[in-house]
Amino acid sequence: MTDIVFVPGLNNDALVWDRVIKSLPPSLSATAVDVPAIGDVDKIAAALAVDLPDQFFLVGHSFGGVVAMALLKYCPER
Repeated sequence: MTDIVFVPGLNNDALVWDRVIKSLPPSLSATAVDVPAIGDVDKIAAALAVDLPDQFFLVGHSFGGVVAMALLKYCPER
């Protein structure tokens, strides 16, 4: 099963991705995360990485895209 992780933008939460996730085929495993209120994007990436799958595709919009790039830097092997 393919894991997809969605990261919301600034002033949004995981619920912003609900309709997208519900429209995906059942063969895909998707989840959305809430971005923790931490003032450093690298620390946000580290905090999120703890609960993410071993391998996943990452989708982010707005500030979620910035967080996605930080996650790529933090754990590129995943």
